[in-house]
Amino acid sequence: MSEIPDSVNDILAFFAEAKRAYEKNGQHQKAVRMVRFDNDLRLLVKEVERLDALTRPIPTIDGESLADLPKDLLAELSITKTDDLEDQLVTVINAAGGEADIDTILIYLFRKFKVVQTRRFLQNKLWRMTQKNLLFSVDGKKGHYSTTPPEPDALTSEIDELLGDTNSNDTRHQAKSDLSPMRDDDAWDDDCPF
Repeated sequence: MSEIPDSVNDILAFFAEAKRAYEKNGQHQKAVRMVRFDNDLRLLVKEVERLDALTRPIPTIDGESLADLPKDLLAELSITKTDDLEDQLVTVINAAGGEADIDTILIYLFRKFKVVQTRRFLQNKLWRMTQKNLLFSVDGKKGHYSTTPPEPDALTSEIDELLGDTNSNDTRHQAKSDLSPMRDDDAWDDDCPF
C-alpha cells in the first residue's frame, strides 16, 4: 500500500469537511471527534504502510540494501529481479525478526503464502540466495538464515579459516598440524616413484 487509495482520501476529506461544518454550527465536541477520526485514520494508514514495507522484499546490489533510495531512482537501476519464492522467503525471514531456521521458514511460508515446499528444495533455494547475497547464513547456527549481513569480524575470521590463514596463537590449527606425521625430505623421496 505505497499510496493512499482514493477511498481513504475521500474519507479524510469528509472528516475535514464535517469538522468545518460542525465548527461553523458551534458543535465543537463533534468537530473534535472528526479531528480524532482523521488522526486515527492517518495513523492506521501509516501503520499499514510500515507493515507493507516490512514484508516487501528489499532490493539489493551485491548484498547492499537499496531500501533507502527513492522509487524514481530504483526504477532507473538495472536490478536483477528476484522470483516470487525469493520475495516470499525474504518476507518470511523479515517477519520472523530478520533471522529464521528452515523449520520456521517452512511453517511461515505455508501460513502466510499457502506455499508448501520440500525441505531439500528450500535448502537449495536458500543456498542459492546466499550465493547472490540476498540472504546470509547465521554464523554458528546451522540452517539459520538472516536478511542482514554478518559482522565484518565474523566474516573475516571465516574467510581466514577457509583459506588456512593461521595465527600463531590459534591452537586449533596447531593441533591439526601436530597430528600430521613428521618426515624427512629423504623419506619422501623414497616413497615417490618418479
